Amino acid sequence: MQLFTAKGSANFLALLLSLLSTLTFCYADLNSGNHDANSSSVLQERKMYPALAAFNEKMMNADRHVFTNEQGYMDFKPAGNRVFASDGFDGCIGLAVASKKGALIGHYTMTNWGLNELNTNFKDLYKAYKNDLRSGKAWVYVNVHAHDESQFVVEDMAPQFIDGLRRITGMEPQIKKYIIAMDYWYDEDANPIYGDPDHENMRSGGFYIENPGGGSADSKLVYANIRMIKKSGEPIDL
Repeated sequence: MQLFTAKGSANFLALLLSLLSTLTFCYADLNSGNHDANSSSVLQERKMYPALAAFNEKMMNADRHVFTNEQGYMDFKPAGNRVFASDGFDGCIGLAVASKKGALIGHYTMTNWGLNELNTNFKDLYKAYKNDLRSGKAWVYVNVHAHDESQFVVEDMAPQFIDGLRRITGMEPQIKKYIIAMDYWYDEDANPIYGDPDHENMRSGGFYIENPGGGSADSKLVYANIRMIKKSGEPIDL
């Protein structure tokens, strides 16, 4: 998130307190699109949108979550629908590989420590389940500037994570972008830009991978995209 000046610090503190109960922060210094393995489409938004409400419910009720500076694998070969998720992206980077048989997720701070996790623990997990994952696809979920979506927020680190995933998997990762909602709705002095945002429903970045089980069906990646994150903070009276 961008730094606020002293002029808006009091406003920012009040906003921060209202968000702490709903957002999991993952700045570099702290601890919706819809894609299957072969195709992609974009989540439709709502005004208190059904699609966003459904996304939030899936995230909340996921079978397993990967938290900040962790990685994990989920087996899709057993029968039964499974949802594998990672949430609370507020500056971190997400890496995912998914196939019909399983999925691997990493959620890291944009630091050298996070990069080391990718090149050690994430790499080791990929090697352990390579036979199940090699037929899948890879994604990177990365933070971009709220008002310049062509620019990574951490310009020096993001390419290193992308290259690392490419090197580990031998796949060309698809790049999926997210923004920090507060940076879109407020200026650097913590003043609202577009009216009075809806803090209660404002969403951080997140994604999940869903598979019906059995090892023969495509996995589906669903993520909070830039448009969804922007609209999640729309003032109620818009």
